[in-house]
Amino acid sequence: MAFALRVVITPPAGASNGKSSVLGGVLSLQQFGSGKSQAERAQSSSAKLTFHTAFFEKVANNPSAGFSPLASLEGSLTLEGIAGQPVFTLAEDTELLYLAEVPGPGANEGQAHDDPEPLSLRLAYERANFRGKLPQRLKLPKFPDQAMHLEIGLQLEIDGKEEAAVVLNDHLDVPLSGLGYFKAILKDDTGEPFAQEPFVLEFSDGAKIEGRTDAEGRAIVNPAPRGNCRLHLKQQGFSDTSSALE
Repeated sequence: MAFALRVVITPPAGASNGKSSVLGGVLSLQQFGSGKSQAERAQSSSAKLTFHTAFFEKVANNPSAGFSPLASLEGSLTLEGIAGQPVFTLAEDTELLYLAEVPGPGANEGQAHDDPEPLSLRLAYERANFRGKLPQRLKLPKFPDQAMHLEIGLQLEIDGKEEAAVVLNDHLDVPLSGLGYFKAILKDDTGEPFAQEPFVLEFSDGAKIEGRTDAEGRAIVNPAPRGNCRLHLKQQGFSDTSSALE
């Protein structure tokens, strides 16, 4: 095979709410004409994608420095069609395996069960390259105190051999100043929760995020851009102004 593969992660088109908010990434697989791929045409090979993270006080001049593995995803990879389109298929009943500690509600001593989950990024996938029940969120580790930027990079292994190192793949830069979450508990005048109610969170730039309350009336959007927002309950006609977590 006259090409190798690399993993590309980019912000979703139109999904940046506000000038400094990056709330997720879209993964795709691309061919590039340097090296020889471990994958073989019309043959299924075992494959593993590993998410790596690095924190910086400013945008990294050396994007290969400081990366640590966060989570991995296992499946198979095939090259399909005349062009050798790379397709990663998630193994059945497989979830993200976290390789680093991520905070969670009630997971640590002194942390209340009702605390929100750790900040996360939304994940989306290029349909031509990915198949299966793929994870929609990537939980993030605790941020160092002085960190202002988070870089997400990916490593691809095929049949146990590195196909594309973190340094060779594109990275997603996430400014931490714009990353937050929204949480509210919604009840009616009698104290009954608005359970399983669809809602819309509208931000000052006109961007909207839809969701649904849980059984206790909690509306949680994670991640969400920081700043003022307005919450609308679709079926109840309720509207209120609040803000994402600062």
